[in-house]
Amino acid sequence: MKRHGGALLSSIRIDRSSDRRFSVQLYMALRELLLSGAFNIGDRMPATRTLALEIGVSRTTVIDAIDRLVSEGLLESRVGAGTFVSKTLAAQIRLSDSAQGVDGHIATPRLSRMTERTSRAFTTRSPLPHKSAPFITALPALDAFPMAQWARLSARHWRKARDQIAGYGEPFGFARLRSSIAQQLNAARGIKCDPEQIFIVNGAQHAFATIGLMLVNPGEAIWFENPGAVGARNAFLACDARLVPVDIDAEGFRVEDALKKQPDFRLAFVTPSHQQPLGLVMSLARRLALLQAAKDADAMIVEDDYDGEFYYGEQPPPTLKSIDTQERVIYVGTFSKSLFPSLRLGYILSPISWMKVSLRPMSGPCGRSTRSATMRLWIPQTG
Repeated sequence: MKRHGGALLSSIRIDRSSDRRFSVQLYMALRELLLSGAFNIGDRMPATRTLALEIGVSRTTVIDAIDRLVSEGLLESRVGAGTFVSKTLAAQIRLSDSAQGVDGHIATPRLSRMTERTSRAFTTRSPLPHKSAPFITALPALDAFPMAQWARLSARHWRKARDQIAGYGEPFGFARLRSSIAQQLNAARGIKCDPEQIFIVNGAQHAFATIGLMLVNPGEAIWFENPGAVGARNAFLACDARLVPVDIDAEGFRVEDALKKQPDFRLAFVTPSHQQPLGLVMSLARRLALLQAAKDADAMIVEDDYDGEFYYGEQPPPTLKSIDTQERVIYVGTFSKSLFPSLRLGYILSPISWMKVSLRPMSGPCGRSTRSATMRLWIPQTG
């Protein structure tokens, strides 16, 4: 340690092999010293030339680091006098000390009662695989993905006008993507729908959380497959829902078991085309019974078609949505299996009777008026 001009100088080391700029390294080192209490309030910092000579960097580097500390309020510059440790530093040190517990550890944040309650019921998912292999359901064959073609298409996209690709996207998702999804669902899955019914989300997990927040009040019952998808289960628990486990047999979801356990339910979650994790296909009789139960309870059904693009045989199993005539089924799809999981791309196909889109003026940046599409999903009132 050295003293110069009344201020404590630490033996600061600059890593010249690092990719981080020297001024950033110096700024971080000085900031850590200031916040740790190595300097007293009002201490005068050494002159920039002296500090540059001591550390072995240019004066411009030192000035850049000092200016950042001044802008943060840790130092204050006085014309003709020099740079001094700011009085504001005392408040920041007290705030840092107050965040420490009596044993020196960082204080634990206070969580909401709902978070504490639901987190205890979460099921820990087994570590997700990072390398595709036979009989792994969570990953597609990544080694077979046409990455070169994907790179060419991506490069073509990024050559478009900046305002088309770098600004805020459309509120419900890219229109051409929604239109393509609607066409694919009609052709391959037998679902008649319009692009306006499709909303792009960040994967199926995001879809389940969004649906739960929109539809389920705390404590309301959700029929859930047992065994079932862990991620969806945790998403609905995070909405403070009450999950009712429903047994699975050779025909799939046992509706009669669900009715015995909880006839009054708000939502049912099923994977009818390929039950997760048992791989069964729900029979037509069970599908019709589930639709009837949802109608009687004025409830909704979430159909997770997580790998509907893959099947053996001439025709894929039909979707529950394709036989829904009462607009009770919310269909969720994802591209994690048909493309790759890190894309984080999924969609919700909502009942058409729920859609109500309006344009209203909103306050934009700098107080300017802008117009933003606002979606409101609503449940038709009954009785």
